[in-house]
Amino acid sequence: MAKSAAPDESGVKEDVLRWLEGLNYDISGLGENEAEGTTTLDEKYGRDPTEVIYYGMFREWLVDSEVGNNDQITEDNVDDFLTSLRRDLAHDSANLVEANEEFHRLLVRGKRFAVTSEEGKETKRIFVRLVDLRNIENNRFVAADEFRVKRGGNSIRPDVNLFVNGIPLVTMELKSIAQENDYYDAISDLRDYEEDVSRLFVPNLWNVAADSMAYRYGAVGA
Repeated sequence: MAKSAAPDESGVKEDVLRWLEGLNYDISGLGENEAEGTTTLDEKYGRDPTEVIYYGMFREWLVDSEVGNNDQITEDNVDDFLTSLRRDLAHDSANLVEANEEFHRLLVRGKRFAVTSEEGKETKRIFVRLVDLRNIENNRFVAADEFRVKRGGNSIRPDVNLFVNGIPLVTMELKSIAQENDYYDAISDLRDYEEDVSRLFVPNLWNVAADSMAYRYGAVGA
């Protein structure tokens, strides 16, 4: 019996996206006539390619979310909160690992934010949750291909990114042994991406390097 051919890189990517679809991710990038997944999302949410978060998607989730103190984030103050978060991520840290650890603390504890009462007489500080860690189904999970991010003269476009509430938490680089590339090549590409456009990896929980036969995953800087 003839051996089935290993899929090329586009086939590996499609297999991954369909697997994620089965895990109830919203998928952007599948289908013959669909543009690069993140191109569709960029147009919908007006993302600038220098930004790494879909702030429009995150905004929708924040206003609707009732986890912790998030019920105090409203249409009146949500943009102020997003401006503060944008400021945190607007620069490239000299130490990516430290910046990544700091963002992880925001994911776990929430981001401090000053809220003013409707009467404008009282201001208090709350912690705003970026994700709902207790009720996972309350988050929005999106997988999209070809997420392009630019910094200066550098531009990167990993194969697949996984977003939670618009925040890119997993970056995947996929190869195919049918094209004489394996996960070692994917690891090399991910390391180059971290150096070229480090801001994408500040929110990152882990990277995935895979080919048509094996995969590896690890934290930023691994």
